[in-house]
Amino acid sequence: MIKTRGTGLLMVWSDIDAEFEAEFNRWYDEEHVPRLLQVPGFLSAGRYVALKGGPKYLAMYELEDHNVLRSAAYLDTVKYQQSPQRAKFGTSKVGPNFLRNAYRQIFPVHTHPIEQTVGMAPFLQMGRIDVSAAIEEKFNAWYNMAYIPGYLAVSGCLNARRFIAVEGQPKYLTVCEFEHAGVSESNAWSRAGRAIRGPDGCSRTCGMTKGRPGFTSASTQNSETIRWHLGSFSIASPPPKGPLRNARAKPAIAGVGHFANDTVAESPQVTRTTI
Repeated sequence: MIKTRGTGLLMVWSDIDAEFEAEFNRWYDEEHVPRLLQVPGFLSAGRYVALKGGPKYLAMYELEDHNVLRSAAYLDTVKYQQSPQRAKFGTSKVGPNFLRNAYRQIFPVHTHPIEQTVGMAPFLQMGRIDVSAAIEEKFNAWYNMAYIPGYLAVSGCLNARRFIAVEGQPKYLTVCEFEHAGVSESNAWSRAGRAIRGPDGCSRTCGMTKGRPGFTSASTQNSETIRWHLGSFSIASPPPKGPLRNARAKPAIAGVGHFANDTVAESPQVTRTTI
């Protein structure tokens, strides 16, 4: 079986100026992702487009571990070795609202070998949060043992993982994998949310953050306790089947963004490698 997941994650969010969008997508699909997947430790990748809200694009890279981003293979051949096309169309050049974060998986602590070989999920829901040190231990225990299992029981919720940022902010990232875009809008999802009782001092109410389209924040009993950034995306074409190396599904970007209480993401392209 081909290993497609490790314990590291690289996430890149951005909008792209309309005048560069076609060329940017061509460069990203035909050059940038295949080049990254030649780096040892880059296991698989998917490009996602927002269903509601923004930023419009998300690139998600599954890594053997976060130290891949400190390797000579990555630094010398990708990060500090720009091609002419990257110098012209790179995300940081033509992409406003650019955000690049690297993560280490913290939950589950141990991943079943079968789960390390699954492809990119068709839909993602993500939440990025900061938590006050005063309640961090209690919050993490509740989140891992009550919050995540409650939602995993909902039909269509395939998996959930938590990460801690090693580069970038906020500190925590939760990635939920969905079978379809309607999971977080279902009655079952709402019932699961109502049934989950938060720890003391951690109850929350979500609402839109002014001035930051596509992201929401949550107020709490103590507004400095937890800050949430949530977003939503979905997958436009299925991942390739079989043990393929650098095989890419034909891009088929569709949909406009949605970021709400919880998030979902759709991928126009999925790339896999056999490193």
